[in-house]
Amino acid sequence: MVVMLSLLSVLQPHRVLVSEDESDRLKVRRSLVFFVHPDPLVDVACIDGSQKYPPVNSAQYLRDKINSTYAYI
Repeated sequence: MVVMLSLLSVLQPHRVLVSEDESDRLKVRRSLVFFVHPDPLVDVACIDGSQKYPPVNSAQYLRDKINSTYAYI
């Protein structure tokens, strides 16, 4: 879809742990991307009960993110 719309794709930072065992390091590894979008009416908050980040409405967050990402279009 990114190619079809001629948009730039932004890779999310991620980390892959490498095994200490040499035989494991020689095996082929694959990754799987899994995207989740919560119900638009849901307010998302820290699950540990902390106030590290303020609660945010999932639909509003997605709209804000899309608007800031594609503001140049």
